[in-house]
Amino acid sequence: MCMMGAYDNELYSEKVIENILMHTEEHVSDEIKEYAIEKVFLKSRYLFVERRETKYLGYCTHCGHEYEVEKLKHNSTIHCKECGSECVVKLTRYGRKSLIDRACFIYYEKSAVDPDAIVANGFYAERYYGDDYKKVKTSFLKEAVYVFKPGSAEMVVKLFGYYYGERWKKSKSIYSFNNNSLANYPYSISYNSIDKAVKNTPFKYSMWEEYVGSDMLSFFELYTKYPLIESLTKIGMKELIRCKIHGENMMRCINWRGKTIYKMLKIGKKDLKDIRESKVFISPLFLKLYQRAIRDNSNLGPHEVKVIERAISDSYGYEKLEEILEYCNTKKAYKYLVKQKQKGKSNNGSLIITWRDYIEDCKKLKMDLNKEDVLFPKDVVIAHQNTIRQIKYKEDKALNKKIEKRLDELNKLYCFEYKELFIRPVTSSLELIDEGKALNHCVGGYSRKYASGETNILVIRYKNKPNEPFFTVEVKDNSIKQVHGKRNCNPKNEVAEFIELFKIEKLKNKKVKLTA
Repeated sequence: MCMMGAYDNELYSEKVIENILMHTEEHVSDEIKEYAIEKVFLKSRYLFVERRETKYLGYCTHCGHEYEVEKLKHNSTIHCKECGSECVVKLTRYGRKSLIDRACFIYYEKSAVDPDAIVANGFYAERYYGDDYKKVKTSFLKEAVYVFKPGSAEMVVKLFGYYYGERWKKSKSIYSFNNNSLANYPYSISYNSIDKAVKNTPFKYSMWEEYVGSDMLSFFELYTKYPLIESLTKIGMKELIRCKIHGENMMRCINWRGKTIYKMLKIGKKDLKDIRESKVFISPLFLKLYQRAIRDNSNLGPHEVKVIERAISDSYGYEKLEEILEYCNTKKAYKYLVKQKQKGKSNNGSLIITWRDYIEDCKKLKMDLNKEDVLFPKDVVIAHQNTIRQIKYKEDKALNKKIEKRLDELNKLYCFEYKELFIRPVTSSLELIDEGKALNHCVGGYSRKYASGETNILVIRYKNKPNEPFFTVEVKDNSIKQVHGKRNCNPKNEVAEFIELFKIEKLKNKKVKLTA
C-alpha cells in the first residue's frame, strides 16, 4: 500500500497549482490594461489645476494634456477639452496623500495550453495620485485564477501570510475572489473578454450571453458539470438556471444528472410542449408544482398550476400544500383555492397557510377529514376561526373557571357607566381572544395573567352595542396601565373623558357628581 507523506502532499499540491497557472500568462496584457483604464477606472479621471502667477493650468490624468483653464472649484466636475473625459477637479494646493482609487475585476482569456479551456483572471488594481500626478500608473495584482474546461472547474487564490509571504492555494470550490477586505471596492466583469475567450471552444455554445449580470463564475462552473443547461436555456428555462447560479432554493425540481432535458425536468415531451406554448414564467416552484400535479394524475394545465403557485408564493407555502395533499390531489386543491380566492377571503400566500392550519386544528379536534364538507369548508377563514375558538376553549377550561371565580369581585370593583358608555371585566378567555381579533391588538395573550389575578382586563362598550368590541383597558395595582382601541389607537374625546371619570370614581375612590 502506497502512503503519501506530508512532503509528497506538498509537492503534489504545488504541481496541481502549477498545472492551473500554466493556463494563463504572468504578465498583464495591453488589452487588460486598456479595459482597466477605459472601464474599471472610468471614474478615476482628474483634472489637476495648478496656479502659476495669474494663470491656472489644468492637467488631465486620462489624456495627459495640459492647458489653461479658468478658475475652478475643488471637487467640481468638468469635461476635459482635449479628450472629453468627465474629470473631477483637484486643486494642487490641497493635499492628496489619501487620493487612491481601487477596484476588482474579472477578465477572461483563452487557455495558453488547452484549446478547449477558458481562463478567468481575478485582479485587484489601484491608481495612486499622492505623488507626481503626471506619472500615475495603474498597478495590478492577480488575486485569483479560474480554469474552466469540459467536466472541470478549478480555482487558485493568492494568500498572504506573515511567515510564508505570498503564495497560491487551490480552492475546494469556485467563489468570487472579491470577498473580505476586497468586497469594499467596485467590482466589474469584462463581457467582451468572455466573447473573445469562448470562440472556438465548447463554451461558445453555453448561452452565457443570457446570464449577463449574473455570477458568471458560477455559470461557467455549472456548465462544465451540466452542459445540457444550454438546451434548458434555449427552451425557456433560463430562470431555473439563474436561480441555481445564485444559490436560490431549487426545491429539487431538477435532476441535474439527467441525460436528456426531459430527465432533467422530470416531465414528458407533451408536458414540456404545453408549458412552452403557455408562455408562463417558469420558476422552481412552478416546475415543482407541475411535477406534483403529474404525479397524482391531476391533469392540470400550466395556467392552472400558475394559479396554485401564486396562492402558495414560496417553498414554505409548498411545504404546507404537501401536508394538505395528504387528503386530496392537486386538482381538488386547485379548485378549492380558486373558489376561496373568488370570495376574496385571503391574500396570496396566506390562504394556503390558513387552510393547512385549519386542517391541523381539525386533527386536534378529531374531525373526520375524509368528509368533503370538513376538508373543504365553504369559508376556510371563518372555519379556521371557529376551530381556533374550539381548541382554545378546550385548552382554557381551567382558566375560565378561575376567571369565573373572580367576576363577582371584579364587577363590584370596576363596573361603571357614564352617558353612552359602560365598562366591565372580561368574562372569559374566549372573549379576550375575540376582543384581540376584533380590535387587532394583542390582548388575547393576557388570559393566564388575567385568570391568576396578576392583572385585570376590562372592556368599554357602547350601551346600544353591548357585544361589539370598542376599547380594552388593563388595570393593575389600582391604576390604568394601557387603553387601546382598534389597531392600538389611543382614547380621544368621549372615551378619554369616560376614562378620567372612571379613574376618579373607581380607582381613586372619590365620588363625583355625574351629569347624564
